[in-house]
Amino acid sequence: MNRRFTLVLMVIGLGVLASMVMHLGVGAILANVDKVKWWFVPIVGIWGIVYACNAWAIYILIGQKHEGLTFVSVLLATVSSFAINYITPFLNLGGEPYRAAVLKPIIGGHRAVSAVVSYNIVRMMGHCVFWLCAGVIAIVWVPMSPTALLLLSILLFGILGLFLAFAMMQKHGFLERIWMRFARFFSVGKRRTWFEAKAMALHDIDARMKIIYSENPKAFKKAIAVETVSRLIATFEFVFIMEGIWGHPSYRDALLLNGASSLVLNMLFFIPFELGTREGSLILTLHLIGYQAELGIFIGLINRARELVWILIGLALMPFGPERAGGAKRISLREVEEHS
Repeated sequence: MNRRFTLVLMVIGLGVLASMVMHLGVGAILANVDKVKWWFVPIVGIWGIVYACNAWAIYILIGQKHEGLTFVSVLLATVSSFAINYITPFLNLGGEPYRAAVLKPIIGGHRAVSAVVSYNIVRMMGHCVFWLCAGVIAIVWVPMSPTALLLLSILLFGILGLFLAFAMMQKHGFLERIWMRFARFFSVGKRRTWFEAKAMALHDIDARMKIIYSENPKAFKKAIAVETVSRLIATFEFVFIMEGIWGHPSYRDALLLNGASSLVLNMLFFIPFELGTREGSLILTLHLIGYQAELGIFIGLINRARELVWILIGLALMPFGPERAGGAKRISLREVEEHS
């Protein structure tokens, strides 16, 4: 990726970060961090392991070895892309084009896009497995009315259906079909050639995604397992917060908190910066499992303080992306197309 463009992204990112800090309030952030004291260090640190798992998953999906592509280079791109995701108001996907852009000079344009799209499918499938685990634990351990049990069971069947839908998207591809349906309304006159050219590129990306699924299903399943493990590791953030507050954390309760919070945040992805949705889901879950519900606001603020730290780290790592970390050479656009 062009260094000047990287610096522009850094400046924009730092501006959004400063805005987020001002919105939350420096005093409020420091006051809440002080409540958990030194536990804030492992709260932040555990996400280094989570990001390593995320990077490992996409490294598995990329598959074959490429000159200049190392696990460290993928890790740097992963941390930076998630930092950009955090500062993207809607969908939290702003970092995915960046991830594809920094991988493109090393593995080729179409391969980079297919790897990033496949990773996001795997990431959501890992989320689904995690939510299913949390749901089963809730059914076994959390007292609930027959109506609540019925609603939760319906939700879990819906999540299972979503998991299978993502598997089918990966197995058969979906980008070209969506594009062609969109093109029906706009591909007239001179624009038809442009739409058809893009459709050919998406056809190739779909083909590469199907190869990831069909030619090495063990690697695909391994990537899902790694993503699921990353969710289980991320749960320790809530364990450490609970340790700082109550002194007697329960991994089971922390898993329920993380599961409910992440599910609500993904369902309400359209709300800018997850404003209110995170705290609301935590308050509801804490009430259901027998904790002081008001502490959901505090836990949410600690979550956001941790995100701010990793946003800063991710933005700072942008100049040290895959090309520097892996020693990759720059290749021409023509070479990229040949490799793609």
